[in-house]
Amino acid sequence: MKKKILSLVLAGILGASILSGCAANEENSESVSVSESEDVTEEATEESVDVSTEEPELSGEGKSISALFFSLEGEYFTQFDGWLKDGFEEKGYKYESQSCNFDPVTQIEQIENATAKGSTAIWLWAVDGKQVHDACKAAKEAGVIIYSFVQNPGDDAVTMSRGTDEKECGEVIAQLAIEWADKEYGADAEAGSIDTIFIGNETSENMKTRYEAAIEGVKADDRFNILETVTTGSSTVEGQEATENMYAKYGDTIDAIITIDGATVLGVLAYIDSEACPEADPVRLGVFATEIDTELADYMRRGLYDGAGINGGNPYENVLEQIEELDQLINGQIEGGFSAVDIGMCTADNVEEYGY
Repeated sequence: MKKKILSLVLAGILGASILSGCAANEENSESVSVSESEDVTEEATEESVDVSTEEPELSGEGKSISALFFSLEGEYFTQFDGWLKDGFEEKGYKYESQSCNFDPVTQIEQIENATAKGSTAIWLWAVDGKQVHDACKAAKEAGVIIYSFVQNPGDDAVTMSRGTDEKECGEVIAQLAIEWADKEYGADAEAGSIDTIFIGNETSENMKTRYEAAIEGVKADDRFNILETVTTGSSTVEGQEATENMYAKYGDTIDAIITIDGATVLGVLAYIDSEACPEADPVRLGVFATEIDTELADYMRRGLYDGAGINGGNPYENVLEQIEELDQLINGQIEGGFSAVDIGMCTADNVEEYGY
């Protein structure tokens, strides 16, 4: 009986010991798990803090761009300049712009100055590509990246050129006039029934090519009777004066006025919209050019400006593409060469697609 009691006591002690050991192991296990969990949490927290506070790398940090325009007059150019500035500064570039006010000598000096002060790249809209060729070539040889828009100084003088075929641009202006004639006069209208004035400029070889192509394109359609072709500067004042002179000469017989640039057509529109114009119904006229801005879009919606050939299509999207191209060019992600742009056909039916 004593042996049986002793055995029971020993069994109880052993069981308690085992249970005690299990409890201790569970406590140790839970202790280790919590500790490890805290360590992991701390590491994760430290990593997340590092990621959230890390500054993004800017591709333009420490680099500069000199944007040289032939003009910064008017909303179109100032808006273009503003988009370039915002886009490049967002990438970390130092950006500054200048206008030579149609003076190639001044623009040559600006190219030389940008090179001398160590600009990483020059974005260039030249007065005349040929006249700034030597300055661009010297800047390129000095290590400056030259990105030209519209006017190409020459393949040996630029790193990349973006532009259009000026002949095609003139042909698009002519096509806009022909489509307007189809709508307003009919495809079977009599030959010579649309009395037309051309007001263009030959301020550069490019403009001359565009002007001649527009004239040839319209001449191919015998409905148009070309009364006169006038050459002026690319100027709103000269455009207005030329239009006034044409009305003094031909009266209200004029049916269409075709120009090749935004500054000139603003002058045309200002005159035909004024009380001085003898035209009783200026909406019936067909007026064509290139470029679009807020003022031109307003004329277009009012029926006074009938069509514009837009180099590069939507202006804002065109600028964004240029910013990306020059950024990639500077950082060695693409090679130089030619970057082609389309020519948009802007009318009152689709002017909103161009941001207006």
